[in-house]
Amino acid sequence: MPDLTPVKPGEPLRPKAETWNYLLEQAARLGGMTGLPVGDALPGSWPKNSALVRVLNNTGFDLDRFSIVGLDAPGITPSENLDEFQRVVIVSGVTPSVWHAGRFGILWEPIPAGYIGLAAVAGVSQVQVYMNAPGHRWADCWPGARDRLVSRGETGGAAILWAESTSGLTWALVLLRPTSALRAFEIDTDCLPDTTYVQGFFLDDPGQASNYLYAPADNVRLGVGRSGSPGTRGWAQWSATSGRYEIVWGGFKLIAEGRADSTIDADGTGSVSLWWAGEGGALEDSTLDVTARNVTDKAIEIETRVTLYYDRQENQWYCFPHEAGQARWIRFQLSEAMGYTDGSADASVLNFWDGSDPDPEEEGVVVVNCAVSGQNYLFGGDEGAIGLACYDPENDQYRIVQLECP
Repeated sequence: MPDLTPVKPGEPLRPKAETWNYLLEQAARLGGMTGLPVGDALPGSWPKNSALVRVLNNTGFDLDRFSIVGLDAPGITPSENLDEFQRVVIVSGVTPSVWHAGRFGILWEPIPAGYIGLAAVAGVSQVQVYMNAPGHRWADCWPGARDRLVSRGETGGAAILWAESTSGLTWALVLLRPTSALRAFEIDTDCLPDTTYVQGFFLDDPGQASNYLYAPADNVRLGVGRSGSPGTRGWAQWSATSGRYEIVWGGFKLIAEGRADSTIDADGTGSVSLWWAGEGGALEDSTLDVTARNVTDKAIEIETRVTLYYDRQENQWYCFPHEAGQARWIRFQLSEAMGYTDGSADASVLNFWDGSDPDPEEEGVVVVNCAVSGQNYLFGGDEGAIGLACYDPENDQYRIVQLECP
């Protein structure tokens, strides 16, 4: 491997034969340049349809043209040589990992291990793609794979413009673009309030084992939990800072504590201050106010402590009085079907927390639907559907806040 360490002004230049021959080879390849490099590895003129950068092959393997590398640290750092760092862009190319989703390059010439060559990082390029499904229109790098991209259904670091085949390994034209590496997911376990992560699989790779998807730290600090049943979908993004996938959006219910800023009439709306748990568990005002609908048939007085949940589809906060004692939350299973015109249904308690067991004799409980207007209600589900309910102490009943759709 040639020694390409930069020489500072005034230092003696005594290149080794290997280094000198490598420099002569590169000069011969690029001979006759007039601003647009040409050479044996790049037939024809410089490709104006792609943005190319110099890549240092740090994979430990000799790579062919159209190989995939993850884009990593600079080849020359400012601390090593500030002048060279500012003069030329050289990026370390490594074997792709989960860190490199949306951050990869396609080699435009063969590059031996430890050598520098050109790679496309934006624009249109040829590449081999493993098509997981005929309808996939996106592709991204795959951990450990240097010879191909892998198709995705929702998003990726490259848009598939054309593919020779709709299945298996095939040649394709792709449009490289910057990406936030968002991935659509579906949870396959229950997500309960106050949990910081949930398990689920990515829709672009349903055969993959479950991943741990985490709630961002700011949502945890706000005291806002997330709840959802298996089948709930959303978007997650890989965080290089935390080294894990974090939930950006999901079809969850958001659950929080609060205090009524004014009296809220039955089935009326009013302002509620969101509160979070401070030191010792005491609630502290977050200074954030929301408009919430009172789901009970009694007025909520000013300064009453309430539980709130947010329905993303309805774009509406709902609230009801909170009181310690009987279990505040239950995970239940319907013992009978519940229609959108049914005000309640029998159910069995699967889990409970934040209080005592509401059904110690295992005789079942009644879960109450949330009225929308007239005889119409918010939830409906088949017998066996699993949901989440919160205790309403004033009416001594459990109100549904989440239920599997029929």
